[in-house]
Amino acid sequence: LDRFFDGQEVVSFTVTATDALDPAPIVVWVPPSGSVFPLGTTVVTCTATDASGNSSTCQFPVTVQRKSRPR
Repeated sequence: LDRFFDGQEVVSFTVTATDALDPAPIVVWVPPSGSVFPLGTTVVTCTATDASGNSSTCQFPVTVQRKSRPR
């Protein structure tokens, strides 16, 4: 989590995929890395597609919590 503003966070992550025949399948994720995520849990959906057009999809949750501030 990079920057805090208005109860939201810019979230950066890396997603990779491997394939037996395609050394570099295309990976797309929604919302993308570097997006502003609201407080709470957002599900990120990732889809990897190889050169033959075969694809696989997975999901993972990203939870943004309010930062506690020292008093």
